[in-house]
Parts: sequence; C-alpha cells; structure tokens
Amino acid sequence: MSVRPWVDHLREDWDDAGLRLWKGVIDPVARSWERQFAETASWLFGEEKRGLIEALRPGKAAIVDWVAIELTIKEVLESREGDWRAGFIPLFQGLSEEWADEWSVQLGVDFALTQQQVLDFVEDYSFKFVERHQGVTRDGVARLVAQAAEEGWGILELIGSGIDGTGLQGLYDGWSFLRAEMIARTETIRSENAGGLAAYEGAGVQQVQWWTALDDRVCTFCGALHGKMWTTGDALFNLGDEFRVGRSVLRLNYEDVRYPPLHVFCRCTLLPVVA
Repeated sequence: MSVRPWVDHLREDWDDAGLRLWKGVIDPVARSWERQFAETASWLFGEEKRGLIEALRPGKAAIVDWVAIELTIKEVLESREGDWRAGFIPLFQGLSEEWADEWSVQLGVDFALTQQQVLDFVEDYSFKFVERHQGVTRDGVARLVAQAAEEGWGILELIGSGIDGTGLQGLYDGWSFLRAEMIARTETIRSENAGGLAAYEGAGVQQVQWWTALDDRVCTFCGALHGKMWTTGDALFNLGDEFRVGRSVLRLNYEDVRYPPLHVFCRCTLLPVVA
C-alpha cells in the first residue's frame, strides 16, 4: 500500500487529504500488523506462564517457603526478558521500515538515509519496551503472591490449577488477551510513527503535525492536539510533563513524546508539514 501521491494532496488541502490519508493508508497499515503483534505477545505470555508453573510445581514440603517462591519467580521472569525483546524486535523493525520506506519514496529521499534511524529506534526502544512491560508483569505477579501468602494458599492454588481461573493461570490467561491487544494496538502506532519521523528527518522536513481520527472515539487529550505543529524531531512533551485539558490531566510517565502514541490504545499519527 503506497502513500503516493499524498504529499501533493497535503500541499493542496491539508484537512481533507489528512483525513483520507489516515483512513485510507495510515490506519490500515497499522491494523495489518496488529495481528502479528498480538499473536507474538499472546504466545510469549503463554511461554512465560508455562515456565513459571513448571518452576513452581509443588514438592513434598508441607509449608510453603514464600521467600523461595519470590526468588524463583524473579529468576523465571528475568530469564524471559530476552525472549520478549527477540520476539518484538522484528515487528518494530518491520513496520517502522515499511512506513519509512513509503514516506521516503513520497518525499524523494533515499531510504538508506532513514534506515539507520529506524534501526536506532528499534535498538533503543526494544530495551525500554521490555523493561516497562516486565515491570507491569512483576508488579502483577507480586500482588498475587502477596495475596497468596496472606490468605495461606498452597502452591496449587498459587499456580491456579483449579477450575475457578484464579492464580497464575488465570492472571496470565487474562493478560494473553487483554494486555496482548493493548500491546498490539499501541506498539503498531508507535512503530509506524517512528518510521515516518525517520523519513521526515531524512527529507529535511522542518515541521510535523499531530493528526487524530476525528471520530467519536478520540479522547479529550488527542482531540486537543489535533492540528498541533512543532519542530521535527523535538519533543512535544517531555517525560514527567502533565498535559491539562480543562479539568482533565494526563501525566506523561513513559517517555518523551516526539510522535504518537500519547497513551495506550492511541490511534493518532504524525504527518509532515509540506509547502
């Protein structure tokens, strides 16, 4: 799917061309990758769950050693970090390169000049992604273990081998759907926009503009940003900033925002400002 000849349309009629570009090209490209992102996340959750359950299978001890349980869980989760990074690097790179290549063609710049920026994004962001992702996992599992210790569960209850869907089994089964979907929708938007930015910088584009879907699903914050222009490559928000719209406040606690997503499940995109 090609963005050609969208740059010419953007020069002529920004609002109309931007909307048609988002609906006709940008959103479909992201969605074409969503399934791969979601399936990868779901599979990795499943592998991690199996690793934990295998490591925690009960021995003959009548009393549960919760300190040993916590150490075992920590070791298993740490051992899986490389799997998450290896699983997502090809996806981050593939989508970013596809979108950077499309915009490079449209803007008349050699893709080789933008490819290194894509590789830099993938290298840097893959570590951040795994660190934050595994932090959420560790916190969720830690809360479950604390509950188990407080309520006097046995190992089988912690594993969740019963029919009620509780324990690690239930926790991970929920994650393999809900968190996998969140990862897929959010990280496809991030990878696509990272690739676009690489092409814009390679083409010498001086300004970029925030574009949202302009439908009833757009959140208060993204709606307020629609049409916002700023210098290419600069951060629209820095890590730790608060974005206020009326009485609503969004705390930017993930990373500097140089392009969408602004939040999980964000559907916005970054367009070049062309003369």
